[in-house]
Amino acid sequence: MEEKWIKVIASILTVISWSAYFGLKTAKPNSDQTFLLILSLLLVIVTLIVFLGKNFLNKFTETDKEPEPINENRIIEIIKEEVTKRKNNLTIENPFEWQKTKNVNKNVIYARKVNMELDSEQFIIVLNATYPKLSPTFPPLNLNGKPIDKDNYLIDKYMNEISLNPLDEPDREFSEEIIDPFGKPIRRTERITHKEKEKEEDKKVL
Repeated sequence: MEEKWIKVIASILTVISWSAYFGLKTAKPNSDQTFLLILSLLLVIVTLIVFLGKNFLNKFTETDKEPEPINENRIIEIIKEEVTKRKNNLTIENPFEWQKTKNVNKNVIYARKVNMELDSEQFIIVLNATYPKLSPTFPPLNLNGKPIDKDNYLIDKYMNEISLNPLDEPDREFSEEIIDPFGKPIRRTERITHKEKEKEEDKKVL
């Protein structure tokens, strides 16, 4: 049955029940109309649900939706604000050494390594594009004396932590080369996928 017909029928039944209630109350004021009154009130409630229930459901559903992520122009504005705080300027030709985007439980997260004009200064910024009011975070530029690139697990960690719904542990991978007892090099890889660890079999390095 179409929604409009349900509304029509509910409205007609409500009008009939109240007409019957007031008509009976006028004709027989001393009679008990409790049942008819309760029925009329129930029909009013049903009618309200029919007319307004869908709108309330839509509003409830909308509140559960994630907001739209900010656009590229707004991202640039936020980065420029951080550059200004450092009393510097964003380079024009190559403003970002690298960029990375990740979806962490419906939060769109951006990570970028920013190049500034004066003294070739740099910084890494991680921001939540879905909830831009959250303060950006700034991973270090170096780890153990080596520059941090976009594939470093530390970047994934920062991107995960700035989400409103972070994962238990971001995915990461470790690789190392060792020498077996026979003097042959072997590459060993270990992956961590949220709390589950899986190890590859040792592979001989050619």
